[in-house]
Amino acid sequence: MRRTVILLSMMSASLAAQPASIEGTVVDQTSGKPLERVHVRLTAAEAYGAMSDASGHFSMARVSPGKYQLLAERTGYLQAADNTTLTIKAGQQLTDLTVKMARASTLAGRVVDPYGDPVADMVVQAALVPPAKLSPSLIPLGGYSTTDERGEFHLLVGPGKYHLHTGDWRSGRIGPAEVRTDGTAEMTYAPTYYPNAASQERAAVVEAIAGRDLEGLEIRLTTVSQHLLTVSGTVTGLPEGAYGMVVLYRTEDQTAPTRVGIGSESKFTVSGLTPGVYEVAAISNFGTRKSLVARTKIHLDASDLTNLELSLNEPGELGGTLETFGGSATDAQGKRMVRLQTAGESWFLGEHNASAAVGADGSFRMMNVWPGTFRVAVDPFPENAYLQSVELDGAVAADGAIELYGDHLPLLKITMGLDGATISGKVVDQDGGPSQGARVYLMADSKEIGATSSSEDGTYALKGIRPGKYRLFTLHSGENFAAKSDGAEEIELRPGDRITKDFTDGKKQ
Repeated sequence: MRRTVILLSMMSASLAAQPASIEGTVVDQTSGKPLERVHVRLTAAEAYGAMSDASGHFSMARVSPGKYQLLAERTGYLQAADNTTLTIKAGQQLTDLTVKMARASTLAGRVVDPYGDPVADMVVQAALVPPAKLSPSLIPLGGYSTTDERGEFHLLVGPGKYHLHTGDWRSGRIGPAEVRTDGTAEMTYAPTYYPNAASQERAAVVEAIAGRDLEGLEIRLTTVSQHLLTVSGTVTGLPEGAYGMVVLYRTEDQTAPTRVGIGSESKFTVSGLTPGVYEVAAISNFGTRKSLVARTKIHLDASDLTNLELSLNEPGELGGTLETFGGSATDAQGKRMVRLQTAGESWFLGEHNASAAVGADGSFRMMNVWPGTFRVAVDPFPENAYLQSVELDGAVAADGAIELYGDHLPLLKITMGLDGATISGKVVDQDGGPSQGARVYLMADSKEIGATSSSEDGTYALKGIRPGKYRLFTLHSGENFAAKSDGAEEIELRPGDRITKDFTDGKKQ
């Protein structure tokens, strides 16, 4: 008996160490024809790559077990969102993987000033015309382009109707405002929509058709008519001999941040700013034992802001509690952690995630917490759990996102439900066979709550769903995401519900 157990253990260890292999075909999503010269990649802790041949075939050998992101790249194409993640098992021989690509469109043109002269270093963005939503059936390639010295831009987009938008993303200038006595004034470009509109409502629509390039698009910039503003002030708390900087970021149009060093007597000045809401931060970046930081939010209207004071402090602390309801709080995986993950408008401060262990009484205390915008997460997260609410100093935080400014010790209250609902089922093709890689979406209002892909046998599952009303649907290649979402049947989920919902893909695999 002992010998049998040893043999079985040796066989199991041998299988676990056995590498896997993958073979598949890359095809055009519309025509179904094979595509050659497609770079297929698997990326995780390790990376594997292959190129498809004339028959669209590609293969990878000696692949270590694990969960990978699957990426397919070829100039002029976008990757379909099917099978974007793969879980590879030890010794698995995957031979029938299909990767779909769709022809992209190029939107090309140039940006000029009011006099017709080209303007370089302007960021041009393409946004789908409301109320259309970006179809998750295609993975976008950026959706923006920066103009060159001839003012030219090139955007690679999927099929759809778009608004093209640009503006003076270089808002703000270090130093005082210019004094002009020749009757001229500083000129700053206002956000402009193609071809010369100051608002999205007056913008012209640009339609991209798969595989067709649209050239000759010209955006003629409009100028800011209002007075340009200046922000100046003092940074306190910077040790003698240390260096730091002040960063301003305009939140409405996601302007690139303006950075200025802290000068003598810890003074700073930034001019050439347009009215709006700004995030302002001061950071020590040299000559201090620990990082020092300050953060605030300002509203500029018609007047300059002077004497703004930013007080540098070391990253602080955050205390709070984690409460659970609707089930047993026992967790076989050990102690839970509360984590803060950098999100929202604090990206320009860098990644400053923090975490803390939750005690037996549900309390936690987090150290080295930077000011910024963070999303709250609990780890490990029980299978059917959901965040019922997140409160900061008694105020409910929408979508679990909190803003910290570092001027006091905040209290965080997290309530986690353990009785979330589950929806599972099977997606089959028109012949009743399993449909692998079909996308299943769960929506509340216009917000995506969850999404998953069907597995090899066509099954799918969405777990840990907060009780409420939702729309559940599948999306096939080429279908309109907004129309499918709006037309989906509404379902109501109660605590602990276990619902089965099957779908027919409508296409042969």
